[in-house]
Amino acid sequence: MTPAIHNRDVVLVWLPKGSEPTDEDYAKGEPWHDLDNAIIHAWESVRQDGKVPWIRCDQKFVLLPGDIAAAYPDVKGKG
Repeated sequence: MTPAIHNRDVVLVWLPKGSEPTDEDYAKGEPWHDLDNAIIHAWESVRQDGKVPWIRCDQKFVLLPGDIAAAYPDVKGKG
């Protein structure tokens, strides 16, 4: 099993379904230092406003809401 990588540039944003994040959205997003914990938080959070999570990591890749859902069982199982 690969150990979690900490101290990464991870940003979580919440947007209405059908929207795609912009650099401005990420500039105002929630910073995280651990991708696994950001994924867990995003999936387990209950939003009353219907927004969905997007995560950008190290300014290199983006996890779409479906990617977060797919990754959750793997990262949750590491704990």
